[in-house]
Amino acid sequence: MEALLKLSNVEKYYGSKAFVTKALDGVSFQVEQGEFLGIMGASGSGKTTLLNCIATIDTVTAGHIELRGTDITALKDRDLARFRMENLGFVFQDFNLLDTLTIEENIALAPVISGQEDGIRDRVRQVAKELGIDDILGKFPYEVSGGQKQRCACARALIGNPAIILADEPTGALDSRAAGMLLSSFTDMNRNMDATILMVTHDIFSASYCSRILFLQDGRIFNEIWRGGRSRKEFFGEIMDVVTFLGGDADVR
Repeated sequence: MEALLKLSNVEKYYGSKAFVTKALDGVSFQVEQGEFLGIMGASGSGKTTLLNCIATIDTVTAGHIELRGTDITALKDRDLARFRMENLGFVFQDFNLLDTLTIEENIALAPVISGQEDGIRDRVRQVAKELGIDDILGKFPYEVSGGQKQRCACARALIGNPAIILADEPTGALDSRAAGMLLSSFTDMNRNMDATILMVTHDIFSASYCSRILFLQDGRIFNEIWRGGRSRKEFFGEIMDVVTFLGGDADVR
């Protein structure tokens, strides 16, 4: 099977001359269509930098990142906005919803701005129903719970049929119950809607929902584990073992 996302010897440096920090050091891996991949590592390991490079927020210093056969590292500034809109979905820790728009309007915002309004209302209702928020579409963000806001953010990420969804600590602002509901939504998106998800997280509970985990240390891939046919509880235990060995700062809910 052809990989959806390919990273080849990616390096990222910050600073100049005597004050250079190597945030990513020869990172290479692939993500298959329909995979739910987690990225873990201690603070400063390069997780956020890696996500930002894939998201085209940061430019890489060396190496290549390809998505659907397009070399992201070769794109010019004028092409980046369209590339993001057509290929990337984002789920952030702090929701990033607009309080002056309804839940429905928040979900539909990007397609409407880009002129893709045909059938958007039906598409919004379909995605909202899949995520269990079709009954709150007429409400405003301040009228719904944190978990519902985050599922709205998931719907917004899905609405444009992106190649991959990038989630940056998506459960960080949620309590345990809301986090569990969000992660169940991620699982449904992955299994039932064939969504490809790459999630950066400190949280072992969240990571245990993934199908594979990459562990970063000092900007390099230190370890990789697969869930396979094991239960989430068994996978949780293996993730815990690796995090303990790394001496990281992961959270356990």
